[in-house]
Amino acid sequence: PTLRKGQRYGQGEYFASSPAMSLRYTRGCKKMLIFAVITTKTDTRGRGVIVVKKTQRQLPIATLSFGGFSHSALKVSHSFQAQVSRLEEEMKKKGEACKASKR
Repeated sequence: PTLRKGQRYGQGEYFASSPAMSLRYTRGCKKMLIFAVITTKTDTRGRGVIVVKKTQRQLPIATLSFGGFSHSALKVSHSFQAQVSRLEEEMKKKGEACKASKR
């Protein structure tokens, strides 16, 4: 794919674990795509985003429709981000434990 305008971290699709980050790019649209993404150490990371180049690691799972958002909604999104981060850490630990048990 070619580099699109505003792609600071290079080619690929940009994902954020925080809905608040994504809201900045909805341009007034009241829908957001929710993806499950498999990341690797080679993916580019920066300022709350991760760039995934391979579509095989990008799975759309839902479309979120909303009427608008407020500061209280952004607080909830930060809480959601914290939950996602905890789950990511938990999965990482489980993966490491699984690898260690196979040795």
